[in-house]
Amino acid sequence: MTNLEQIWYCKIGGIDLSRLPDGADLPMRKAVEKAYFELTGEQPKFNFTGWNAVLDKYEQQVVDEKK
Repeated sequence: MTNLEQIWYCKIGGIDLSRLPDGADLPMRKAVEKAYFELTGEQPKFNFTGWNAVLDKYEQQVVDEKK
């Protein structure tokens, strides 16, 4: 990775995992990859996704302040 190369990230949620069907990653992953391609004209080199992310303390503060 060069210092000009950027990596986009997103954390979205939260939801009780018991409400998600098996394979719930796939539609989200495909949507992000499609949007990435439409924006950049390139396929992503990687896509690390899943329903196991956690908020860092600063992100959690923002969420808590919105309540």
